[in-house]
Amino acid sequence: MDIVLQLTRECNLACDYCYADTTGSGAMTFETARTVIDQFFPARGKLVVGFFGGEPLLAYDVMQQASRYLDAKVRRRRGIKLTKTFTTNGQGFTPEVADWLKASRFEMGLSLDGTREMHETHRKTRGGGSSYDLALATWHLALDRKIPVMPIMVVTPKTATYLAEGVRFFIEELNAKAFSISPDLKADWPADAQAKMTSQF
Repeated sequence: MDIVLQLTRECNLACDYCYADTTGSGAMTFETARTVIDQFFPARGKLVVGFFGGEPLLAYDVMQQASRYLDAKVRRRRGIKLTKTFTTNGQGFTPEVADWLKASRFEMGLSLDGTREMHETHRKTRGGGSSYDLALATWHLALDRKIPVMPIMVVTPKTATYLAEGVRFFIEELNAKAFSISPDLKADWPADAQAKMTSQF
């Protein structure tokens, strides 16, 4: 059983390929999260709960409450193997957050579009600046705290030419054991961009 809790639609970045509706707060309350957990909590077996956004760290208090509630339910009901994940852009990732995630046994996905050049093509701050340095710092802080972390790359027609370079960066520079690659499905992919991406694979 998989449950995804979209804690908020808010985000502190302005990525130009973002598919999410970030207008308005759209914040989930803990009461709503608890209702969803209760509704879909299995009798036994595996349960994966993902904390998603927007940027879920903008709803950190609800994330903490829901995590504690999940842990308490698992303790009361034997036979459940719980995995908690969350996806972040790394802009609000602090040592305190990292320590809590480690203690709470989270796995995480980090939105990182490859090399600096690839990442900065689309993943801008709301002021138009770079989000790369904080994202990279988040990667290293997660590794330092021994939190399982996986980079998540979105590939667009503008970055498809550099896909292999980005993968090499993940493997050789970041020592990533796994990574996710997703094409920008909203973009217009002309034939030459499709050919470039195919050749990169």
